[in-house]
Amino acid sequence: MRCPAVAALLALAACDTGSGPAPPMGSRLRLLETIPGAAFRLSVDGRVVNANFHFGTLTPAIVVLPGQHTLSGQSLSDTSSFDWVLAAADSVNYIVFVTDTTGSSGAVIASGVASDSGPGPAAGQAALRVADFSKVAGLVAHFSETGGAGSVPVSSFFFRAVSDFTDVPPGDWSLVVSHTNMTDTVLLAGPVSVVAGQARTVAVLDSGPGPLTWRLVPDRN
Repeated sequence: MRCPAVAALLALAACDTGSGPAPPMGSRLRLLETIPGAAFRLSVDGRVVNANFHFGTLTPAIVVLPGQHTLSGQSLSDTSSFDWVLAAADSVNYIVFVTDTTGSSGAVIASGVASDSGPGPAAGQAALRVADFSKVAGLVAHFSETGGAGSVPVSSFFFRAVSDFTDVPPGDWSLVVSHTNMTDTVLLAGPVSVVAGQARTVAVLDSGPGPLTWRLVPDRN
């Protein structure tokens, strides 16, 4: 029997005749640009996936097979660039955050990587986590249930930290960010609607007009 080869973005899915092990399922890769004022020509494995990858942009899911994949970006305004290798496992989804930090020679472009390789939400539950890519210090955060009494603290909330997933009941939840030991609200992100089995990441970013902004990244559906 002849099986056609099906070309997909960044992946070649081999035909399965049933005579051997199942082919790899692949993973989903998303990239989020977190640097205010910066824009890049973004490539994955040499293929341009976004010619104007600017602040706050979240790429659609890119299918990748297990193995190493090269993520590259060339600044649209100067000579800055990045070139990283992601070692992808099968059936694990990834978020790569393009950020900047300070190195020995000044500002450098760096990456933060988050995956959903854990067991997933408990039966009947959803899961939420936070990725903090804001440089504003002295903040704390918690998830608050809309119209209910639920409140879940975020344990790791500092620049480039990605918290663990926390199981929550299905419903509408908002992320509330405040100054430490204060009851003010620096950022109210949401509501984020989740159903049983879903997982979502709330990414907190710096913002030009104000102190903070946010993006929602889907993990598991």
